[in-house]
Amino acid sequence: AHLNDLIRTSLIDPETKNVLLLRSKHKSYLQNPLRPKNEYKLPGSYISLDSSKPWIIYWTLHSLDLLDDLPSEEILIGIVHTLESCWTDVVVDHQNEVSDSGSGSDCNETGAGSGSGSGGTPNGSKGGGYGGGVNQMPHCATTYAAVNALSIIAGCDEDKYPQAKHLAMSLLQRKRLELLKWYLSLRYETTTTATSTSKVVCGFRMHHDGEVDVRATYCVCAVASLLNILTEDLKLGMIEHVVSCQ
Repeated sequence: AHLNDLIRTSLIDPETKNVLLLRSKHKSYLQNPLRPKNEYKLPGSYISLDSSKPWIIYWTLHSLDLLDDLPSEEILIGIVHTLESCWTDVVVDHQNEVSDSGSGSDCNETGAGSGSGSGGTPNGSKGGGYGGGVNQMPHCATTYAAVNALSIIAGCDEDKYPQAKHLAMSLLQRKRLELLKWYLSLRYETTTTATSTSKVVCGFRMHHDGEVDVRATYCVCAVASLLNILTEDLKLGMIEHVVSCQ
């Protein structure tokens, strides 16, 4: 009876008994959050996701990309502008990011200016990341979502989405080094002496004065890889931190 119910609701192919993906229904559902406010208003329950705008955009855009049904260029251009509005500049001062071992500031200053391609990161220089909304604190998780969403648009067919592709690529290129400076300021170093030689163990904060966990390391590593800013300075102690979390 249960199988017949699934067949009747078009969830299972009656001939092969394979589970069916309801593509048209998924597409219709996913397009809604990306539509202008005057066309579609999100349910009131979405208020809890007010600080997760980049996540809503990434979830919907990634799913539509998998379904090979990205929205119009006009909507993609609007998405780029929305994500750009979520960017927040911050003044990064590595000396304020003191590690347990007391050596974090020295290592961070040296790492930022040691020919890694970052152009140096002097105290008081400008960095930044993407927050959950306009004028919100930059956060590793929402930065991960924003950069991945922009990467989807930057990878679009140039013939079909020329302006959106250009805007997304330009935004990623303009912000990548400021993002690197911010990531370097999130480093949280400790030193292990479990073996005969001491090793630097470095995790990352999710945001300034935030928690240090493996999520942050993953978000930083993934975004830095996408933007080709995964420098030796940024990687220093990263593997050791992940291993120590086991």
